[in-house]
Amino acid sequence: MKKGFVFLLLAGMLSLHAVTLVENGVPKCAIRFEETSLPYGTFAYPNKAKTPRELAGFLRDSIEQVSGARVPCAPDAAGPVVIQLGGAKEKDLDEDEFIISCPDSRTVSIRAGNAPGLEWGVYEFVERFLGIRYLFPGPLGKHIPVLKNISVPAKEIREKPVFLHRHLTIPHNNDAEAEFLRFHRRHQRVRFHHAMGILVNPKNPYTSPEKFPWFYPVHNGKRMVPTSSSLLMGWQPCFSAKELPGVLAPRLARILNHSEHENFVSLGINDNGGFCECAECKSAPDGNYLRFCNALVSLVEKEVRRDFKIGFLGNYSRHGLPDDFQLNAHLVPFLTMETYTWLNPGKQKEGLQILRQWRRSSGSLGWYDYFYGPYYLLPRVYFKHHAETLRLLAENQVRYYYAELHGAGDSFQEGPKTYLAMKLLWNPARNPEAVLDDWYECAVGKKAAPCLRKYYEILEHFWTKEVPESSWFRENLKRTWMRFGDNRWMDAIRPAMMKELDSLLVKALENTETELQKERVKVLLARHRENKVVTDWYFSTKKLSEGKEEVRQTVKEDFSVRNPLGYWRHPSCRAVVRHDPSVGGGSVLIDKTPDADLADPGNAVLLKIVEVKPGQCFRVRVKVLQEKAAPEGKVCLTIRWREKDGKTWVNFMNLYREAEAVIPEKKWTLLTLSAVTPEVQRVGTMHISFGPARMVKGGRFWFDDLEISELR
Repeated sequence: MKKGFVFLLLAGMLSLHAVTLVENGVPKCAIRFEETSLPYGTFAYPNKAKTPRELAGFLRDSIEQVSGARVPCAPDAAGPVVIQLGGAKEKDLDEDEFIISCPDSRTVSIRAGNAPGLEWGVYEFVERFLGIRYLFPGPLGKHIPVLKNISVPAKEIREKPVFLHRHLTIPHNNDAEAEFLRFHRRHQRVRFHHAMGILVNPKNPYTSPEKFPWFYPVHNGKRMVPTSSSLLMGWQPCFSAKELPGVLAPRLARILNHSEHENFVSLGINDNGGFCECAECKSAPDGNYLRFCNALVSLVEKEVRRDFKIGFLGNYSRHGLPDDFQLNAHLVPFLTMETYTWLNPGKQKEGLQILRQWRRSSGSLGWYDYFYGPYYLLPRVYFKHHAETLRLLAENQVRYYYAELHGAGDSFQEGPKTYLAMKLLWNPARNPEAVLDDWYECAVGKKAAPCLRKYYEILEHFWTKEVPESSWFRENLKRTWMRFGDNRWMDAIRPAMMKELDSLLVKALENTETELQKERVKVLLARHRENKVVTDWYFSTKKLSEGKEEVRQTVKEDFSVRNPLGYWRHPSCRAVVRHDPSVGGGSVLIDKTPDADLADPGNAVLLKIVEVKPGQCFRVRVKVLQEKAAPEGKVCLTIRWREKDGKTWVNFMNLYREAEAVIPEKKWTLLTLSAVTPEVQRVGTMHISFGPARMVKGGRFWFDDLEISELR
């Protein structure tokens, strides 16, 4: 009996021991990997899986980076301890799932059932046991600690994600951002974006408008066929066309059967409305689009030899979700709503009601969020709110999450925002404060971390307590996403806050302990001071008096002979721009009549570029006449600035002035706008644009007597 007790005690002690990998900088392990690649997993877009050999090499290099120890790495590598990378014997593992364990005192196992799981397991190992962090994109964001000793506790770690689809958008061809998100386990499993213009395309022989005109919508009593520039915008197929599911099903099945790993099909409708107005569609019951999706996928599943998922944009189902409607199990609706608006209790209640309604109809749910991002001047951080929102989404069975971010930005000014979001998408139950504390300390060191934490806490209070009280926030609540191009949120900025933020970064800089930490704070401080220039400009421009004295007239164009201006036209816009000598003694006409049948016509604007110097003040005036505009004769006059290279915008999203006005029909109206050139040394030119607003359909607009005057 005593012998049995001693054996159990020793076994228990063995299970708690730590396996040594490096001791005083000397390698005590080897990395062994399987040559055979694991199953690929499921992806919505082409993706190159990392092989066990590549992952073993990454692990070897990571151990050397932190400890200086170069460990053997080969399919047959041997050592006192072996780190084994390969496939798992366990069955029914999720494709993202991994297991890290020490089956005995001489083995550390990192295993998974699929290639993504093995990759995530290696990254977990590197973070957990080597202390490496990818804090933000680029070399400056990599935290590599110095460790003389590395050991692994003999405790099994088995993880899989709560959100199966985890993606934040980044700029195209940005390798640093892609590497950062991949390390933090980005995985797209389902397509759902605008795609109807690809499936039902006038150039496809099987959806040719000559053979199948009824596949295309009726707008204003006429059959509408999209152009190549508007394939994905402003129109939808006729979802009442009974033959359409049968025509599309074989094509979708062929794509899905091409590979068991590729979910390369989306049923997302085109952007900006444009639903069919034929008699059948008008009389169809609610959920006409959803019934079309069900009918199509029920045909597809008969021809596909595997499980698959097809996504679509749920909120765009036009008439909402019919009662007692059940979606095909292969369909994943992505519900679009910016969860930042859930800072308003009423908006959160509305969002959760929509979510729970869809839960009753669908076994799989996705969420399409707006997480910007670099488009805002100040770091738009709301860590606690986003953490709570992700928990709510997970509790309501959302398993697919997508957010528009467009990158962490080269200045990483939003700090741990993207880092924390990716951690919580894997496990929304994680303590966000612990993640943030770790990020601050790794980024700037223990002494400077409290200053950086306070810096972001002030910004978090600004975005979660002060901005929600603004007119910008209230007026955006009815929108799917907040208008980042509307910079009225800046009205909430206080000079005292900007000063305090500056002093906190200066103090953080003084308390950094390494050159790398110092360089990170310098980047943040430089960006903050650039932002201060913009906020000073914003408030000085708001105070600009129209009573300033005119110094000189820089530009005066009466268009009596010709049109000397340039112009720009949106790809979906069909407007005609020409000189019209018959109106106003000569003017420039933007004829929007060809856009009358378009759901989303886009805009056309006239352009004038003027060389400027920092601090110069200008007034722009132009006369406007319109007739037969729909739904109203709204025009926009906008001023922005470019750098001296003539190519780079000076803070495009925040440094601009804009005036809008609804022009009465057949009455010349003066449009006026004044602006101060930003005190930015690299500014070179002022860009003035004016024309009908984007959503104006039809009508004709004449512009005359353009005057640009310098003021003092």
